[in-house]
Amino acid sequence: SKISPMEAAHYSIEDADVALRLYKVLSNKLYETGLDRVMQEIEMKLIPVLADLELNGVFVDTDKLKELSRDYQEKLDSLLKELFELTGERFNPNSPSQVSRVLFERLKLTPPKKTKQGAFSTSADVLESLANEHPVAEKLLEYRKYQKLKSTYLDTLPRLVNPVTGRIHASFHQTGTGTGRLSSSNPNVQNLPIKDDAGKEIRRCIVPQKKGWKIVSADYSQIELRVLAHCSGDEQLIEAFKHEEDIHSLTASRLYGISQDSVTDEMRKVGKMVNFAIIYGISPFGLAKRLKISSKIAENMISNYFSAYPGVRKYIHETIEKAREKGYVTTLFGRRREIPHFRTRNKTRIQEGERIAVNTPIQGTAADIMKIAMIKVDELVKEAGLKGFAILQVHDELVFEVPETEVDKICDILRKGMTEGLDLKVPLKIDISIADYWA
Repeated sequence: SKISPMEAAHYSIEDADVALRLYKVLSNKLYETGLDRVMQEIEMKLIPVLADLELNGVFVDTDKLKELSRDYQEKLDSLLKELFELTGERFNPNSPSQVSRVLFERLKLTPPKKTKQGAFSTSADVLESLANEHPVAEKLLEYRKYQKLKSTYLDTLPRLVNPVTGRIHASFHQTGTGTGRLSSSNPNVQNLPIKDDAGKEIRRCIVPQKKGWKIVSADYSQIELRVLAHCSGDEQLIEAFKHEEDIHSLTASRLYGISQDSVTDEMRKVGKMVNFAIIYGISPFGLAKRLKISSKIAENMISNYFSAYPGVRKYIHETIEKAREKGYVTTLFGRRREIPHFRTRNKTRIQEGERIAVNTPIQGTAADIMKIAMIKVDELVKEAGLKGFAILQVHDELVFEVPETEVDKICDILRKGMTEGLDLKVPLKIDISIADYWA
């Protein structure tokens, strides 16, 4: 190395010195704001758990990744050909200016509002709004999706494999998100799409390193909605979760004013979208845009939702009022998020603050529950002397690499560690999958 031992020593000493000076200032603030419990009981105890998680890393099937990369390149070449045929000219789909020219000058599609730089936006939202006007918009979205997956994961993951361990060791960060959720980098495993087949194909490339081992994943079922039920105290939501009802079907029946037996798959999808949209403080305009319906219908849907769950309406109203008054919100465990948005007269900024005020206690509490679960599960696995180990944490999901002989024991530990010991008005539930890859 070009760095001398003395230079390295001074650098390390400076880190320790600055940390000690900051401690003397910030420790008092922790106690003043009631954050000492979050730090001592959650964040400090989580450090060794995350250290193990990073050291464990994940094993990837690089041959499968390279095979998928070739398949995706063929798909991209095919899409590029289709784009040229649809537009009647060759252009670079990665160039916003060229895409803008093709869409709004050559094809004369409805132009969106201009960006701050004075150009027409070609963002995903714009392309989605143009999908009904011309098939080129949908093809561009598809092209971007495959290119993003190929460059971010298929071509990058093999290069991140450690030559000594043969595994990829992502970094997990306890700070950096407003809600308290973990984030990750190099690679960002938490951004991997899971809803479509393309994302699932990439997940299947994460496999056990040894023969006779399995990948076991435990995913919280609707944890944010369960936290909402607890925080709001809404009787309908609480009873639905206690009796293990299909919450999305129930909501759909209330939105459309029909019985649950009459709810179609499409209606249930709408119910699901509204359930989660409410947590993020969506407006009638936002819901209308997402569902591609009129603002009036969206307004009626939100009204029907709050009529069905009056406790949620009251909770949202009271939470926003408290946030305005105090300038912050907290999770059930005391994690605090400052909301300076209410100190301005800017309407857009205030509305953003209201959304943060509603969402943070829900998403932040869910994040705290997961962190506590990780600590408990880690303790139980070590107490049992098992060989299985955690390899990933992705928001509501905890993933383990386990010998086949330990699968049942690990599943029992996951159920115990992730669902027991919390005093909530509704039960927590996890869905467990066992496979030869990350399912």
